[in-house]
Amino acid sequence: MEWRFENERIARIKLSIGNKPQYEDERFRDRLKMDDQTGTLTINNMTVSDSGCYQLSIFIGIEETIKKFNVTVNETAIPSVHTVLISAAAAAGSLFIVVAIVIFCICIKMDQDTERVQTQMIYANLPFLK
Repeated sequence: MEWRFENERIARIKLSIGNKPQYEDERFRDRLKMDDQTGTLTINNMTVSDSGCYQLSIFIGIEETIKKFNVTVNETAIPSVHTVLISAAAAAGSLFIVVAIVIFCICIKMDQDTERVQTQMIYANLPFLK
């Protein structure tokens, strides 16, 4: 049983007792793991350059069975420090605006309450005329 990537052999194993997988391509050094029972190939830390045609060849006697797999690896977008800083600044700015509006509303409410108390005191201090 062998695995190929773009027609280059990357792993193989002879399915007889005691054989271990052999890894032959330096591009995949320490990233391949082939199950010695099933032939399943696992590739760790894949990159865009690992995209392409993978081929599994299974040899039984003089017969060969071939399975091909087209694999596409996409890059994950990692946010830059600049983007993170802009997002943090926008969040902080929004929070500041909300706090300022709340404080403004509290001040207006307190001014209205103060005017009402002063008006009540003026009416309360008027002498009664008989």
